[in-house]
Amino acid sequence: MVCPYWSSHFKKAPRDYRVTLDGITHASKLQAKHWQELQFLERCGKIKNLRREVNMPLVLPDGTSILTPTGKIMCCRVDHVYEENGVTVYEESKSFMTDAARIKIAVFEAIYKTKVRVVRK
Repeated sequence: MVCPYWSSHFKKAPRDYRVTLDGITHASKLQAKHWQELQFLERCGKIKNLRREVNMPLVLPDGTSILTPTGKIMCCRVDHVYEENGVTVYEESKSFMTDAARIKIAVFEAIYKTKVRVVRK
């Protein structure tokens, strides 16, 4: 699911900060390093079902969708999602928290009734 509104209205990391490892482009060195750590944990069997850049539609519990100005369902892209001890874990890699990141995480946590782990330097 493509979320053009969300991605165009909240700034992405500048191209200078992007890092490519194993053919995968990450938004930052922190995110790339954490991805490698999570891959290691998956190989060791500590976590499973590891995914990155997962689009989560923003739909309220009563079924009402949060829509973009063009009428499409708004999404929140989560950096890393995996299962640990049978629980789905959502993670964001942030070197610093912007207002947009705080809003994004707060809306996601309110809708999905779960906490987002923020990975920092």
